[in-house]
Amino acid sequence: MSEVASTPVQSMSDYVKRLAALWTARTPPLQQGFSLHDYVKELARLGARVRIDETEGLNLFRTHVMAKADELRARMKQANETRRAALSPPQREALRALEVTPDLLGPMGETRYEPIHTKLLTYHLDPTEGSELAPKLLTAFIDLIAEACRERDLGEPMYSPGSKVTVESERRISTGRVDVSISLEDTLIFLETKIDSGEGNEQLARYRQAMDEIKSTQHGVLVYLTLPGARLPKSDVEFVPLNFRDVLRVWLPFATGDGGTVDYLARYLKTIAMGLLRLCGDGGFERWSFYEQRAALDLVEAVRES
Repeated sequence: MSEVASTPVQSMSDYVKRLAALWTARTPPLQQGFSLHDYVKELARLGARVRIDETEGLNLFRTHVMAKADELRARMKQANETRRAALSPPQREALRALEVTPDLLGPMGETRYEPIHTKLLTYHLDPTEGSELAPKLLTAFIDLIAEACRERDLGEPMYSPGSKVTVESERRISTGRVDVSISLEDTLIFLETKIDSGEGNEQLARYRQAMDEIKSTQHGVLVYLTLPGARLPKSDVEFVPLNFRDVLRVWLPFATGDGGTVDYLARYLKTIAMGLLRLCGDGGFERWSFYEQRAALDLVEAVRES
């Protein structure tokens, strides 16, 4: 088995034939600990290098794997349409926002530029100088942090609209800068945003040191915001991991309706959903791939009725 897997794939036809053989094998032979999972991974790695016309690839799939591929695709699409029809009104509105809203950062080539995300997060979280929706967005964000704190038996931050809060971007601290600082009446939150780059082993410790110097009687919470599945930093310092999918889920209900502020939020969330997370496509639902449709439905089905 391992000898076969190590043989280079010469064409897409070769790749699909091998995949078909694996598909139909009831008990694949195992040699020297080489598993079926390993073999499929190797085929995928090698097959990804092969370029072929989409129609030709589909014909090869029909010939060697499944004759009625179109029927399978239609059934899969219909399953998504069935789920879509079962959405509640708030969930439909959330999905609609992803369909009709253009991407904010993609056309500028800045989808993965962390400083812009820091500025946009600060704008949407700052009830004093930011978005008109900021009190609601901040409440949802703090609730998200509190939920993560409960899971780790950490002290929970609390915020109610109208209470004293200071939100700063790129705040200077004794050990450098922190992306976003949120100072509540009883809690100081440092938010570090990471998309592609990672943290140094000691960076979170430096943030915690600066937080301890500043917070006086406040409770301190260090939040690390990154992409789903990203490797978290190794640190002895307690921190709360969040990901952009969490933020998208709790903010998306506020991106429905009319108005410039709502539209601006919706555009940013479209960047997160399509550009960072690949949870939707461009244009309407019917134009999205099966995976994009399914991922978007998984997301909006988690939108709370409230």
